Amino acid sequence: MSSADDKDRYRLPEYCRFEPGAKLMLQLDDESKSSVEVQILQPFLPLSNGQALHVRLTAPHPRLPSNLLVKLFDRRFMCRDMDPDNLWSPASELAARTAWRRGAADDREDVDINVFEPEDPWLREKLPWMRMMEAFRTEREAYRRLTALQGTVIPKFFTTLTWHDPQLDAFAPATHPMFSPNTPGLAIEFIEGTTLYDVEERKTANDCPTDAEEHMSAKVLDIARALGKYGVIHGDIRAFNIMLRSPDSLDPVLIDFGHAVLRGEHETEHDWTERLREAKQINEFRRVLWFAHVHDPTPPLCPPEGDPVRGYYFLNHAAEAVKSLEKRLEWFEPVPCDSEGPTYKIVVDPVDGVNAQYHFQRWRMRPGVRVRPHDEY
Repeated sequence: MSSADDKDRYRLPEYCRFEPGAKLMLQLDDESKSSVEVQILQPFLPLSNGQALHVRLTAPHPRLPSNLLVKLFDRRFMCRDMDPDNLWSPASELAARTAWRRGAADDREDVDINVFEPEDPWLREKLPWMRMMEAFRTEREAYRRLTALQGTVIPKFFTTLTWHDPQLDAFAPATHPMFSPNTPGLAIEFIEGTTLYDVEERKTANDCPTDAEEHMSAKVLDIARALGKYGVIHGDIRAFNIMLRSPDSLDPVLIDFGHAVLRGEHETEHDWTERLREAKQINEFRRVLWFAHVHDPTPPLCPPEGDPVRGYYFLNHAAEAVKSLEKRLEWFEPVPCDSEGPTYKIVVDPVDGVNAQYHFQRWRMRPGVRVRPHDEY
């Protein structure tokens, strides 16, 4: 991607009204059924399947704080990979509505929602709408399942809401729900802090995790375990989605559940456990924390005799992945070897006859070290 393309990702799409200072009228879906006016303080770019907006209420409301995160699910402005042939425009909207009214629209529900069909004006709009609605329903249900975690390790969820965009009233009505001028959304607690990505940017590859950072990482892994307990796999584990509750704290908050995988209503404990194992959710969190230089993962179990083909590659890698030299020497013992000599030899894998690197031993695990269990998922 060119630098110009990268800059475009951090701009609002054409026709998008979510610029700072703009005001939106929102209809709440809670018991009050009241309307609130909000002013946009900041749109979070680039926009994704949901448009996250930091907003401020223009007048107090008994059920909402003055500062909120509003997440709208507007098919027009969801991520369309910034393909200029794929962006929404009044012309593309008119073409889709015309195809629907003429009966030239394929309204099957079993189409692949991840396929882009620029030559079909109907599917060009319907597929983003289907992805958007799936993300909205998924995130709403994830917050419902994770009620016990809200306000501490995930944001507090207040209510669903609807935004009516008057711009869409200019088009002739069409009966398909995709063409509704009402956009669904979520009202969520706004977290004032920074992200793990910001922490990562301040560190270098030579920085070791501090005790406070390791404590924070342990909390993140506890969050990961809790998600599985409540029937949720996050599905988008990135440093951007791990927030710290305030700029000067290391209290983690996990955000963005639009890509979550949810346990099925009739899914057995055995089947869900298998899905958790396949997703490797905790290992994915460990990887992100390790790349951010805030966590040295407990070493995995490595056979002390090495692997018949790869030798001691996995054991050496496990030791040298530990950034803290103090912790590395606590867990592993160096094995004397010729520092000037080769670190591996070429062998033939007896299974497929392909050459492989047999790595010589540089480390051995000390007795009694706690290892990461294979069933940690």
